[in-house]
Amino acid sequence: PSCVPGLKADHKAAMAGFKKGAQGALDAVKAARNGDMQTAASEIKAAAKKLEAGSKAMDAAVTDMETFEASG
Repeated sequence: PSCVPGLKADHKAAMAGFKKGAQGALDAVKAARNGDMQTAASEIKAAAKKLEAGSKAMDAAVTDMETFEASG
């Protein structure tokens, strides 16, 4: 809900991180299928960082909700 401070921005950041991470993983698969293992490994590392950022943002969104619910 828009009445929860920070929730919209944190949720949006989480979804963007997950989307970028998933796309990076797909790019890694393409590179691996083309035999370019160096690029595949690089893409996986970058994808993992984006997924981690998405996860941290989702943690922040959960904290936003918990804080809002605790405020009464």
